[in-house]
Amino acid sequence: MIGASSPNADICIDLDKDDLPFEDNSVNLIFSDHTSEHVKNYLSVLAKIHRVLKHGGRLLLGLPYMTETKYCLSNP
Repeated sequence: MIGASSPNADICIDLDKDDLPFEDNSVNLIFSDHTSEHVKNYLSVLAKIHRVLKHGGRLLLGLPYMTETKYCLSNP
């Protein structure tokens, strides 16, 4: 896990190692704010999100300005 887990969280996972514990194409909305920049491979996290997000679902993703990463010019 990245940082401390919240005592209020229903699910705690390590995004670098664990899959999201949801069925494929089953989630309507995913909100992540300043999380993905802390994982080793955020493109892998986006793939995990893509797997569970329903077609037409919404992803609300907050990230800092990331030009310093090796993936800054890629379009996932």
